[in-house]
Formats: sequence, structure tokens, C-alpha cells
Amino acid sequence: MRLRGLTFDEIAGHLGIGHSRAVELYQQAMTEMLGDQSKLAEEMRQKQLAKLSIVEDYIFNLIADPALKIRKTRKDGSVMELADFEALTRLNASLVKNYERQAKLAGCDKPVQVMENNKGEGLNLAKLLKMAGADSPGERKAQTR
Repeated sequence: MRLRGLTFDEIAGHLGIGHSRAVELYQQAMTEMLGDQSKLAEEMRQKQLAKLSIVEDYIFNLIADPALKIRKTRKDGSVMELADFEALTRLNASLVKNYERQAKLAGCDKPVQVMENNKGEGLNLAKLLKMAGADSPGERKAQTR
């Protein structure tokens, strides 16, 4: 109901409860929802990291493949084998993209702003804490002890 724009007083009246109980129920629901989403996100993150690890192994196998060489014939007729630098460059670029994705999934890169709504308003720490029932990071830590 809150997501549809109703005030806590309207929600309380509709459910036949007090204002503070409506706020409490909303905060509990948001905490549960964030917890469930967090678990789901972690499962998806682990699956993606496993897939990226497979891709990484595949790329390394391609790089080590002796067939990734080009044969050049010298003026004297002798043949020399050289690494196919163009193919190696493409494989290296793929490997770098793979590592960048792994780092992002593991949380090693700078945080990306999560969008709260289609108006472009970001979801920040203060809003998350308020939804979880704390007014400040310190208060949230105190509540979890």
C-alpha cells in the first residue's frame, strides 16, 4: 500500500491499526524484502562468478594452444612460427573484460548507484537505514548487537 502512495495514516485506517504499528509493519516488510533480495543476489553472483571462471579457463586454454601460431616463410625458404598477435590481443581483451566483470560481482569496484524509481532518484544509505528502522549507521549497529 505504501508503494502505491498511501500515507501511513491511510494504511493504518485501512487495516484498523495505529499509525506507529503501520510504520512498524512497513519497516518489517522492507527489511524482509531486502534480506530476501540480498540472498537471491548472492546466489546469482556466485553462479555468475562460477561461469566466469569457466570462461577464464577456456581463454587460458586458447592462449596456450599451439595452433594459435602463424607460419611465416622467410626469403630463404625457411619457415618460422610466430604467435598470432592479433588473436592473442583479442583473447587478452576478453580476459580483461572477464576480470572486470568478476571484480564488479565481487564488489571490488566502486559501488554503482541503485535506482529507486524511474525518476532517477537514487537509493542511498540514509533511505535504506530508515526503511530498516534506524535513523543512522550507528543506531543500526546498536540495534544489531
